Amino acid sequence: MSIIYLPRSMSQSMITKRIIGKRLHQLGLTAEKVDGGWGFDEYLVMLPGNEKYSSTALYIRINEDGTVSSYSVMYGRPVCQANSLWSVFCFITMIAKAIQQ
Repeated sequence: MSIIYLPRSMSQSMITKRIIGKRLHQLGLTAEKVDGGWGFDEYLVMLPGNEKYSSTALYIRINEDGTVSSYSVMYGRPVCQANSLWSVFCFITMIAKAIQQ
């Protein structure tokens, strides 16, 4: 397990963004900001496909208070949701491992 050093002046949402960004980086993935509004930012992570699975769009919404939610879109419709930082981590890892096999 690695340690993430955070300056004291960071907001909860910035801390969450840094944690998720580090996990995505470990998996070789990147996120692109696609939407933002009053109190939230939404990011798109394109999970690559393979011969078994098509590429999958994963949307991650980070709220101003640091809470996070995500959903995945396959074949044009939402298929799975995660509503906590831990479940978002599990979701990203699960999809990444399925695609790598």
